[in-house]
Amino acid sequence: LEAPLKAGALVAEEVQGGNLSYAFRVADSEGHAVFVKQAPDFIKCLGPEAKLERERMQLEVAVYGEWATMLGPELASKYLPKIFKLDLQRMTFIMEFLGSYELLQKSLFRGVIDVHVARS
Repeated sequence: LEAPLKAGALVAEEVQGGNLSYAFRVADSEGHAVFVKQAPDFIKCLGPEAKLERERMQLEVAVYGEWATMLGPELASKYLPKIFKLDLQRMTFIMEFLGSYELLQKSLFRGVIDVHVARS
């Protein structure tokens, strides 16, 4: 496991847009950042009464692994975020923060349509 964050104070801010899990951008004082995602045993936006299996986090990370195997090392490093850590006890994972990317949902809400995405 490489250390993407350097020593010093860390700042966490919630990443908005998800309905199922908690998601945060955690950055150090030099601007290096990671994405932290945690799956509770319920649907985040509905609350504890709306139960959902938290093992979905393990499945999500496994899918990234399958995609990486299918793509091979060169393409996987180009197209998939790097997973740094999976904590099965807390159902949390830490991965590369893709700060230069925009969520497709945000583009669609602004009325921006990418024909290439629509065709795929």
